[in-house]
Amino acid sequence: MIGLMARLSKQRKQKVTEDWAGCFPDFEVWKPLWLMRRFGPILQGILLNRSRFDDYRPTAHVHPLFIRWDGEPSLMFTGQFDEPPLSPDQISFSQHEDRFAESATRLIELYPLPLSSPLSKQDVLAVARRFVARRIEQGMPAILEAEFLILLSSVLRETESLSESLSMVEAGLRRWPDDNAEFLTERYGVSTLSDWFALLADTSGSPEDLDQVVETQARTLGVEELAVVNLAG
Repeated sequence: MIGLMARLSKQRKQKVTEDWAGCFPDFEVWKPLWLMRRFGPILQGILLNRSRFDDYRPTAHVHPLFIRWDGEPSLMFTGQFDEPPLSPDQISFSQHEDRFAESATRLIELYPLPLSSPLSKQDVLAVARRFVARRIEQGMPAILEAEFLILLSSVLRETESLSESLSMVEAGLRRWPDDNAEFLTERYGVSTLSDWFALLADTSGSPEDLDQVVETQARTLGVEELAVVNLAG
């Protein structure tokens, strides 16, 4: 019985994945329940995030290849912290046939980045900048998102965006509580936000090194076989 359940579960996951892939022909099936496409230094994915129950939640996200990362791709900029927040649909596998097409359409309409057309540099930079600016205004740290914004500007050679982003984050540091010492030490080897920012500013000055990080991370994450499309200007 256990073997039969496992076989049926695998078949069901494959069918769900194929149905969603049909709604997003520009994406490739990267893993079961996970679609992915690559725009230069950025991955854009749609994860059919399976819960402990018999359902899944379609979650669009991006992941930066220019940031060193262990494990599976991160789920950044899912829309859940936007205003208004994008709450993923919760779809029972038993209702998949009836609901997936409508859910895919809703995701395309509400997600802040294009899913049915190519990404552009300004699309991604604008979403990241808006997120970081809002967190600064709220006095809430956005350490990974700020790193994303600044290093993306660098790796894309968008010097104006880089200068503006560095200035925005530096000015916003005083509004963030400096209580992230454990996270900063574990991830960056520093214990204060000012030291983190100095490290980030230094890293952003070497876009050629970031190019190498992109290629290394693509191999580490196993996405080097994805077709690579350049971000539109």
